[in-house]
Amino acid sequence: MTKPLKQSNSSYNAQRFAKHANSLLYGVVNAIRAIPTMYGYAVIIFSHHAFADFMPALSKLVIFSSAVHQVMFTLMSTMPFAIGQVQDAGLIFLSAMATSICNSLGDDVSPEAKVATTIVTIGIATASLGVCLVVMGRFKLAALASYLPMPVIGGYLAFIGVFCLYAGLALSTGLVINDFSSMIDMFHDTHNILLCVPGFLGGAILLVVSQNFKNPFALSTAIMVMP
Repeated sequence: MTKPLKQSNSSYNAQRFAKHANSLLYGVVNAIRAIPTMYGYAVIIFSHHAFADFMPALSKLVIFSSAVHQVMFTLMSTMPFAIGQVQDAGLIFLSAMATSICNSLGDDVSPEAKVATTIVTIGIATASLGVCLVVMGRFKLAALASYLPMPVIGGYLAFIGVFCLYAGLALSTGLVINDFSSMIDMFHDTHNILLCVPGFLGGAILLVVSQNFKNPFALSTAIMVMP
């Protein structure tokens, strides 16, 4: 009786080790994909020129808040597959809020005050949204979202794509690009076009890899080997 029991314990321990190893590996892969994305999100949210001198700190703040979101979602969700990675759905609202706050404060207010006001306001707004989502889930009101017209949802998703395009161009050139006119002005300088070429080529390569390779490590490997 002792030998089968030891074999059973060894098999159980091996399964637990394999499970933890797989979880750790998936976490590393998810971090490789998510961290560069968070930098792009920071550029989209804080696209106003008043944030230019504070982007390193603001980028770290976005990454930290995303990590907190992911940890809380993973620990508290009832879904065993939950990872809580931050999505791009709310970027246009956060960007519009940040830009609107800076414009409303005007040029007389210091950049430090604009940054502080924006961060506090965005924090309160997102926390309030979280409370609303919890209430909707608690009272089973999620079906109300189905009353949104499909063209509204499609336009919203398309606008997110436009914002991501602006962010990519801003990351490539170092300029403030948050609307169509600023994007057109960027192309007037040949040097800016050359700066955007690596970004376009990198995006094309990642698209080809994601569509032609089914291995889950292919895309992560492509991201890692890019200069």
